[in-house]
Amino acid sequence: SCSGRLSALESLAHMSHGVVVHLVALCYQLGVLDRGRVLYIAKVDSPQPVRLTSSIGKTLPIHYTAIGKALVSEMDEEKVRAMLHEPLERPTDATVRTADEFIAQLAEIRNEGFAYDREEATKAVQCIGIGIRSHGTIQYGLSVTTPSYRLTEDKQELIKEALARAKRHMERVLA
Repeated sequence: SCSGRLSALESLAHMSHGVVVHLVALCYQLGVLDRGRVLYIAKVDSPQPVRLTSSIGKTLPIHYTAIGKALVSEMDEEKVRAMLHEPLERPTDATVRTADEFIAQLAEIRNEGFAYDREEATKAVQCIGIGIRSHGTIQYGLSVTTPSYRLTEDKQELIKEALARAKRHMERVLA
């Protein structure tokens, strides 16, 4: 719904002013599934420049974005395969090569709860994403983007904590 989406965007903007975000000083993005692709609907920029392939209103394939992976992580394998068009587009050498590889990644995401873009969309840039539920299913994907050289293990843990906190907050707002 429009009001649910607006609340989610307000929540994203509110969260971006939190201490943890200033600690990690990164770019947050919110996306939804749109005809088998990720549609970016909100973004909070980092005070530090990060080169992104996404922008509000733009769509990207699901198989090389953290948001895309999060959005489809709990879907039926058949539905996911129907969204993939082989040969898969590969913007970098790190991008998955096949639908089978992508499906295997989704199993890892279901286990861990976080999705990753490890330089798959853009060289030297990584994203960590999480799915946001509304009415029992994942409706939104939220990700944090950072240059690879800044993604230490400690920073990765901070990002995951911030994403988990944002997920809880947004799911309460959307309930």
